[in-house]
Amino acid sequence: MAERPGPVPAQRRSYHCSYAQYTSVPAAQVIPFETGLPWDVVGALPEMFQTAYGSLTADLGLQAGQTLLIRGGTSTVGLSAATLAKDLGATVLSTTRSPHRAGELRDAGVDHPSSTTAPSPTRYAN
Repeated sequence: MAERPGPVPAQRRSYHCSYAQYTSVPAAQVIPFETGLPWDVVGALPEMFQTAYGSLTADLGLQAGQTLLIRGGTSTVGLSAATLAKDLGATVLSTTRSPHRAGELRDAGVDHPSSTTAPSPTRYAN
């Protein structure tokens, strides 16, 4: 049995059940807030930011003054990672396959956005 059973143990959650329609959590983990965002977006925020934060801190040990390259930067996790990396004091480089989305990268704090074009998987099909 896994040391930390749950849907996504690699994210180091101390309390599981975040994928349920209804859940029960310790009151100390509930933070009231106001937002104009729709609930489906609000529900996704912890997943995106926990994934990015865990990767940057626990996995990479990102420190102020370091440089980070984010591939797939316009994904929700990529944008979250860029925002957090800037808050941690890193220089952020990030890629997107859509040149018209470079502004989104800049808005998220990316210092050096770049567009790349990945080869199509069908190009290599037999």
